[in-house]
Amino acid sequence: MMRVDQNNAKKSVKVASLVSQSISIKGDVSGQSELHVDGQITGDVAVDRLLVGEGGRIEGAITADGVDVRGMVVGSIKARHVHLRASATMMGDITHEQLTIDAGAGFEGRSLKLQSAAVHMLADASGGESKGS
Repeated sequence: MMRVDQNNAKKSVKVASLVSQSISIKGDVSGQSELHVDGQITGDVAVDRLLVGEGGRIEGAITADGVDVRGMVVGSIKARHVHLRASATMMGDITHEQLTIDAGAGFEGRSLKLQSAAVHMLADASGGESKGS
């Protein structure tokens, strides 16, 4: 006889959402999940984790726990962890706790360090947990 653990059955599984290459969104996007963007978003994005693919483009302010950029971002990023890959183009300020910029990435803007109080507020806003300061 198979037994189902009720605690595991009640845990919500966060599935990543995809904005595919042929999709263009005009307006703000928010949610407590992971978002993968290969298309275009014109508006602010607030999610737990964001990946902008090589063909992806976001024009607006980004707030997340982690951001991985391979495409283009025109606007600000506020996240605990930001990674600009070699194929990335970033035009705007980045407020971060940890920033990684690969050789070949384009970055025009300012790099601003998150203060510990801002880290806790960012974690609360994205629905994540703070990992110390």
